[in-house]
Amino acid sequence: MFVAVIMGSVWAGTVDDGLVLAEPYRGGRLLGSVPTIPRDAYERAAKGEVVTGNADTGEKLKRVWGVTVVDVPIDRFWAALNDDESKPGYSDLTHVELLSGSACQTGRVVFQYLDVSVLSDRWWVVEQRQNTSMVSGSSGRVREVTWRSLDDGESRLNDGAKTWAKKGTQVPFTEGAWFLVDLGEGKTLVEYVAASDPGGIVPAGLAASFASGSIANTFEGMTKLALAGGHCAP
Repeated sequence: MFVAVIMGSVWAGTVDDGLVLAEPYRGGRLLGSVPTIPRDAYERAAKGEVVTGNADTGEKLKRVWGVTVVDVPIDRFWAALNDDESKPGYSDLTHVELLSGSACQTGRVVFQYLDVSVLSDRWWVVEQRQNTSMVSGSSGRVREVTWRSLDDGESRLNDGAKTWAKKGTQVPFTEGAWFLVDLGEGKTLVEYVAASDPGGIVPAGLAASFASGSIANTFEGMTKLALAGGHCAP
């Protein structure tokens, strides 16, 4: 388990209230396999830490998870997560292109390219879905957005994405989700889950790190984007 401190602390009872609020909606998540985050991870998150770990759900690929509390209202963090156009400036992604659907909206299909220093670069095409039933049922206080790679991703590339794809290797599979809970007073509980097969001959340890990336940096980048404001309306 990895821990990093990037946020201010929040009263642990507030996180407890958030978990109670979120519990009825966990059964309706779009992501099919969600690891259970340990209780102590939430306690650390309440103190302003980013806590990450690996979970064995019985699948071929292990899932990585992260949890923290950010000093950002849920609307603004949600806007950042759906702002594909701005992500290259706030994440490890080098290039992103919208292939179909509407920007910031559910059901959009997106090309993403990652510059990898020790391997050939990687790219993938994912469908990103917002859990609209969860959002409406909770009056926006509990939210989920997921991504999953498409088997026919290469056939969906436009000319711009094809140019980028020639420089890298397609990722066979990636999926994951962000899960947000409104804690009130401008704070949001953020949970992250991901699983990826980077493809090619990759050492097991490096494959795991590819799935997790730097979760703390990802949280920090999305927080900065949320505070800066981007192309998606809060």
